Amino acid sequence: MYAPIKKRCRLMLLAGAACLPLGCPPSQPVPSAGVAGVNPGQASPGSAVTVTADKAVFEGANPANVTIGGQAATIQSVVSGTEAIVTVPNLSAGAAEVRLVEIGKAPGAPGQLTILAAPAQRLILRFGANQVLLLSAQAAIGGVGENAREEGRRISYDVLDSQGRVLFTGAVVHPTLGRAEVFDPLGQGMFSPHQVAVSPSAAFAVKIPNLGGATRVQFFDAAAELDLGTAAGRAARVFLNEITVGG
Repeated sequence: MYAPIKKRCRLMLLAGAACLPLGCPPSQPVPSAGVAGVNPGQASPGSAVTVTADKAVFEGANPANVTIGGQAATIQSVVSGTEAIVTVPNLSAGAAEVRLVEIGKAPGAPGQLTILAAPAQRLILRFGANQVLLLSAQAAIGGVGENAREEGRRISYDVLDSQGRVLFTGAVVHPTLGRAEVFDPLGQGMFSPHQVAVSPSAAFAVKIPNLGGATRVQFFDAAAELDLGTAAGRAARVFLNEITVGG
């Protein structure tokens, strides 16, 4: 009887190259470190969470990166070789995997994070030709502040629900206007602040409540003399246009 022959890896010689194994399974990449914990386990986009690795990967020449829900999470600070504080990216509410990414390594064991709906949205807008255009919308933490009593000409805006009801109203200084010290020789002969046009178009930002789904935002031109804290003042605004955010 013949003894069983064990399968062995054969080597192929290439000119000017190292020996390459033939008939052997390809080597698997070493996995990245795994996520040992995420604290807190629930967070909204823009907030911070602490990610703990199962080995030291956040320090050294090639520190690990972090992804949440497949998106890169900015590392705010490194606490130690195994802990880093990261910012939750702009994700929809729901469950998301947290992973550590090391160059040249396979994905390691993930952690879990529950994404909460962001309490607010920051809208990046552009004003021009008496229209307001939406450039981008980003999740934002913290509350929204009403600024309806700012002096001078303003852009006022209303946030409406799906039924057309106004849920929030606010205002910002008109983005195409700036302030300058103007000398008034006919008055008291003193410099006084005035609004002056600086550009026919300009970008600006507002922060609105996150209603979830499609949100309507109406924009108005509000003259300097209007008291936007009153119903009469808001009724005297000049309508510009409406945009829809999300949905």
